[in-house]
Amino acid sequence: MGPRSGGGRLYVTPQPHIHHAVPKVADAGLYLVTPEQVSQVAERLITAWQTIRAQTRTQDAEQARDVIASTLRLHRVLPGQWLEQLLTRRISDG
Repeated sequence: MGPRSGGGRLYVTPQPHIHHAVPKVADAGLYLVTPEQVSQVAERLITAWQTIRAQTRTQDAEQARDVIASTLRLHRVLPGQWLEQLLTRRISDG
Protein backbone atom coordinates (compact mmCIF):
# COMPACT_ATOMS: atom_id res chain seq x y z
CA MET A 1 0.00 0.00 0.00
CA GLY A 2 1.43 3.34 -0.98
CA PRO A 3 0.81 6.88 0.17
CA ARG A 4 -2.02 7.38 -2.33
CA SER A 5 -3.97 4.27 -1.32
CA GLY A 6 -5.04 5.65 2.04
CA GLY A 7 -4.08 2.37 3.73
CA GLY A 8 -0.90 3.53 5.42
CA ARG A 9 -0.68 3.33 9.20
CA LEU A 10 1.86 5.25 11.22
CA TYR A 11 4.11 4.09 14.03
CA VAL A 12 5.30 7.28 15.70
CA THR A 13 8.47 7.03 17.77
CA PRO A 14 11.44 9.24 18.57
CA GLN A 15 13.76 6.26 18.09
CA PRO A 16 15.58 6.34 14.72
CA HIS A 17 16.09 2.57 14.54
CA ILE A 18 13.89 -0.47 14.94
CA HIS A 19 14.80 -3.97 16.05
CA HIS A 20 16.25 -6.02 13.17
CA ALA A 21 13.44 -8.60 13.42
CA VAL A 22 10.60 -6.09 13.03
CA PRO A 23 10.78 -5.68 9.20
CA LYS A 24 10.28 -9.44 8.82
CA VAL A 25 6.88 -9.34 10.51
CA ALA A 26 5.70 -5.80 9.77
CA ASP A 27 2.72 -5.23 7.52
CA ALA A 28 3.60 -3.48 4.22
CA GLY A 29 1.32 -0.57 5.13
CA LEU A 30 3.10 0.33 8.38
CA TYR A 31 5.41 3.37 8.32
CA LEU A 32 7.95 4.71 10.82
CA VAL A 33 7.41 8.40 11.60
CA THR A 34 9.11 10.74 14.06
CA PRO A 35 7.18 13.02 16.42
CA GLU A 36 8.90 15.94 14.69
CA GLN A 37 7.38 14.95 11.35
CA VAL A 38 3.91 14.86 12.90
CA SER A 39 4.52 18.21 14.63
CA GLN A 40 5.51 19.84 11.35
CA VAL A 41 2.25 18.79 9.73
CA ALA A 42 0.26 19.90 12.79
CA GLU A 43 1.96 23.31 12.82
CA ARG A 44 1.19 23.85 9.13
CA LEU A 45 -2.44 22.83 9.73
CA ILE A 46 -2.81 25.24 12.65
CA THR A 47 -1.34 28.09 10.59
CA ALA A 48 -3.65 27.27 7.68
CA TRP A 49 -6.69 27.14 9.97
CA GLN A 50 -5.79 30.52 11.52
CA THR A 51 -5.41 32.03 8.04
CA ILE A 52 -8.73 30.58 6.90
CA ARG A 53 -10.55 31.91 9.96
CA ALA A 54 -9.09 35.39 9.49
CA GLN A 55 -9.76 35.58 5.76
CA THR A 56 -13.25 34.08 5.73
CA ARG A 57 -14.69 35.65 8.86
CA THR A 58 -17.31 37.65 6.95
CA GLN A 59 -17.90 35.19 4.10
CA ASP A 60 -20.54 32.52 3.71
CA ALA A 61 -19.56 28.93 2.85
CA GLU A 62 -19.83 29.46 -0.90
CA GLN A 63 -17.64 32.55 -0.82
CA ALA A 64 -15.06 30.91 1.46
CA ARG A 65 -14.67 27.74 -0.62
CA ASP A 66 -11.87 29.03 -2.87
CA VAL A 67 -10.00 30.68 0.02
CA ILE A 68 -10.13 27.46 2.01
CA ALA A 69 -8.93 25.28 -0.85
CA SER A 70 -6.07 27.58 -1.84
CA THR A 71 -4.96 28.09 1.77
CA LEU A 72 -4.89 24.35 2.51
CA ARG A 73 -2.93 23.78 -0.70
CA LEU A 74 -0.52 26.65 0.02
CA HIS A 75 0.27 25.35 3.51
CA ARG A 76 0.63 21.77 2.22
CA VAL A 77 -2.03 20.30 4.50
CA LEU A 78 -4.22 18.54 1.98
CA PRO A 79 -4.05 14.76 2.64
CA GLY A 80 -2.06 14.01 -0.50
CA GLN A 81 0.52 16.60 0.53
CA TRP A 82 1.18 15.53 4.10
CA LEU A 83 0.81 11.81 3.45
CA GLU A 84 3.74 11.99 1.04
CA GLN A 85 5.82 13.53 3.82
CA LEU A 86 4.90 10.93 6.44
CA LEU A 87 4.71 7.73 4.39
CA THR A 88 8.35 7.58 3.35
CA ARG A 89 9.90 4.94 5.62
CA ARG A 90 8.08 1.63 5.29
CA ILE A 91 8.96 -0.54 8.29
CA SER A 92 8.85 -3.76 6.27
CA ASP A 93 11.66 -2.37 4.08
CA GLY A 94 13.95 -2.21 7.09
